[in-house]
Amino acid sequence: MMVEITGSLKPKLITEYKNLVKNKVFHKKGGNNSIIFANSHVIKYPTDPCFYQPKHTKKDFGIGKDLKENGFHVPEMHTMYLDYEKDNYFLVMSRHKMEELRKLDRGGMRIEEEFEEQFKKIQKLGYYTSDLWYGKNCAWDEEAKKILFYDFELWEGPRLKELEMGAIIK
Repeated sequence: MMVEITGSLKPKLITEYKNLVKNKVFHKKGGNNSIIFANSHVIKYPTDPCFYQPKHTKKDFGIGKDLKENGFHVPEMHTMYLDYEKDNYFLVMSRHKMEELRKLDRGGMRIEEEFEEQFKKIQKLGYYTSDLWYGKNCAWDEEAKKILFYDFELWEGPRLKELEMGAIIK
């Protein structure tokens, strides 16, 4: 059996989450993914395994870790589970209390400017994507009072080569 597990979650919790994914439990669907809210975690798994491959989970995990290490506000990437034989793969990350950027009325705060500034820094780091814009794959983190970026599986750029060489993404 070909199973790859990377991350910090304990085996008991991985088994619990694996069963939720296997039973297709979900709290939210979007694009090619389903989301489960469990404890202080978000479990993201593919709605359509034909489109969403293990490489997407690896990319999401690797880019998320890289952005976090470079000071961006992103979910903590806890564990990546890949069962190649059963087409069962998912990502476990930290859960945040989020608000859509477009719905915010923050008075003097310049959230759009903050988004543009952070986006330019992401590009300077070596990533580009057509899957991120103001209000798409980012939200306001109510607790941290910052923009939270997420959903990196469709990102590209020269930085990916560095991650691949570091064996985060294969």
